This record gives sequence, C-alpha cells and structure tokens, in this order.
Amino acid sequence: MGVTDTKGLTELEERLNQEIRRCMRAERRVRRERDKARRYLDIAPVMLVVVDGDQKVSLINRKGCEVLVYEEKEITGRKWFDSFIPERLRVEARVLFEKLVAGETEPVEHFENAVLCGDGGERIVAWHSTVLGDSGGKTIGILSCGEDITERRGAEERLRQACEEETRARREVEAEMKKRAEFLRALVHELKTPVTAALASSELISSELQEGPLLALAKNLYRSIDGLNNRIDELLDLARGELGMLELRRRAVELLPVLRESFDDMAPAVSGCGQTFVWDVPSYLPRVWADEQRLRQVVMNLLGNASKFTPEGGRITLRARGKGKRLVVEVEDTGLGTSREEQERLFDPYYRVARDRDRLTGLGLGLALCKTLVDQHGGKIWVKSRQGEGSTFGFWVPMAVTGQRKAERGTAGGSQELS
Repeated sequence: MGVTDTKGLTELEERLNQEIRRCMRAERRVRRERDKARRYLDIAPVMLVVVDGDQKVSLINRKGCEVLVYEEKEITGRKWFDSFIPERLRVEARVLFEKLVAGETEPVEHFENAVLCGDGGERIVAWHSTVLGDSGGKTIGILSCGEDITERRGAEERLRQACEEETRARREVEAEMKKRAEFLRALVHELKTPVTAALASSELISSELQEGPLLALAKNLYRSIDGLNNRIDELLDLARGELGMLELRRRAVELLPVLRESFDDMAPAVSGCGQTFVWDVPSYLPRVWADEQRLRQVVMNLLGNASKFTPEGGRITLRARGKGKRLVVEVEDTGLGTSREEQERLFDPYYRVARDRDRLTGLGLGLALCKTLVDQHGGKIWVKSRQGEGSTFGFWVPMAVTGQRKAERGTAGGSQELS
C-alpha cells in the first residue's frame, strides 16, 4: 500500500471519528431533551397516557402510575382496554378508539369513564383526548390527558343524597308543623272559650256580692281563673313562636312610656312583697323598632320574675340605655342568684331551679317566652348572676332608624324609689 493510500485511510478514519462524535453529541442532546420532556410529564398534576395503534400503552407519566396503582414497567406494553378498562365499558371504549384512529370522528373533547387499578378498585377519570400523527400525517395513536375525579364524584353523590334527605326531612317537618298548627287552633278554641266565660262570670259574681265569705271565695275564683287564662296565653304564645306563627306588629315605638307604665303597674305588687322598686331610666330614650305590646310583655315578665325571686326587704331596679344602634333594658334584683349551670337553662321552657320547684306555681314559661319575643325582634336576652348576690336580666332590641324622633337627649332623670 502506498503513502497516498495510507493518507486517504487516515483522513477517512478522522472523518469517521468526527461523525461518530457528532452522532454521540446528537444522541446526548436527544437524551437530555427526552429526560427533560419526561420530567415535565412526571411533574404534571394530571394523567398522561399514550395508546398506540395496536391499543397498547406506549407512554404513561408518574401521575398515571399513581392513579392506576402500578409501576410504569407494569403498564407500558400492555393493551389499554383489556388491562385497565372495566369489562362493562370495553366495547364502547374500543369503538370510540378505532373511530378516532381511522379519522371517522372528531377527537373527544371531554368524557368520563372508570379505570381498573392495581389495588383491585376503580377510579373515575375525566379525559381529554387528541390524535397523534407521524410526519406523513398517519395516525399512530391517541394521547389522553386524564384527571382523577373519584373523590369529587363521591362528594357530589353524597351531596345529592344529603339534599334528597334534607328535602324529605323538610317535608316531614312541614307536615308536622301543619299538624301542630291545627292542634294549636283546636287548643285555643277548647281552652279559651270556657275560660273566658268562667272569667267573665266570676267577675260578675264578685261585683254583685257584698263583703263576706262568699265574696272572698268569688275573688279567689276570679284570681285563679285569671291566672289560668294567663298561663294559657303564655303557652299559646310560646307554641306560636316555635311554629313561626307569632306575628309582630313592629313600628317605631317610644320605649320610655312602655317602661314607665310597666313600672307603675308592677309597683303595687312589689311594694306588697316588702321590696324596694327603683326607677333608674333617663328622661329620654330613642325609639325602638318593635311591637309595643310584646315589648311590654317582656318587661312585665322580667319585673315579675325579679319580684318572685327577691326576698322581703330586697331591691329591684329597672334600667335602660342606648348603646350604638341598640337599646338595652336591664332588671336587677338582690335575690338569691343562680349558678352558672342553672343560668344555661333558665330560658328553656318549663325549667325551674331545683330549690323553687315546690315553692312556685306556673309552668315556667315566662323567661322562655321572653327569649322567643326578643329573638323575634332580632335582639338578644341574657342573664348575669352569682349565687347569693342577685341577678340581672337584660335584653336589647334594635333602635328605629327611619322616622326616629330628632331631639336632643335629655340628662338622666335621677333615681326614684318606691317601697
């Protein structure tokens, strides 16, 4: 072999080595790009699955493996429909796939189906699919992007069931309330008719009799029937409140006359019990948005309750003040007070403090009715008490915003005691 041939071989070898190095660099670039693409696929928060023309899985990302509960090597190369689609759905899924590959239908923008998982369970996945083609335009597979919506579908199903249950419960409650309303109307008729007649008759007898044992009996009968009438009214009002049938005639009300009249009406009874009655209310109070009669009922109940639980020689104080957009009324007494445990139940219907159950009459509805009426006004009622130190019952109702009297607030009217 001549020098020229050796030189030619050397140049050929060098060109070959350069080509090999170029191919190796290209291969490294391709590998880097492939690894980068794989990282992008694996950090995707959704499933990415490529199914080739033979219906085999050629690519799946990490999220897809997590949803299917398989390793990647256990998925790739397996037929998608035979391995990962429930049998009941396979025929329909295959038909759709074949139409997509053949170009007989447009890519499906969105559909949902179940997939079989390695743990034996099923997951519901929402898919978006697109057709993959080669450089010549030939379809080579389907790329599907899937979102696991199993929990969402479960939550939706639970919500649907809860709504159905709530609808059934509401209908049952409405039917029960209708029955109770009908019973309430019947009760009003059955109780109030004879009591009203008995009350009128006992009052007439008392007015006709002269002093003597019969007059005392007649007055006692009248007081008893009147007490029964009041208990019936309380019971009916409480029932109406529970049924949502208690209607308020609300308007802008001057609260000061209401408090004054209530104070004056209760004064003889308080004085008769040997208690001191204190008026501690400013000479001006803003109007409140309330039903005047129902508000008077609340105040009278709280004053009567205070007198009931205050011993002879004790003090009962009526206070009122404006606070922001609310008007606060308080009744303070120097009675025995109640424990914290008892305070939590004082506004429950029929509740009596243990020590008073044998001593006091009535149904124990006064405070419960007060709470119902205050709640109906959009206000709040409360009690502050310590055993042996008396109690303060208070409530607030909203002030009247429109039509409120424009006058300057007067100064405090001082305190007045009645004993």
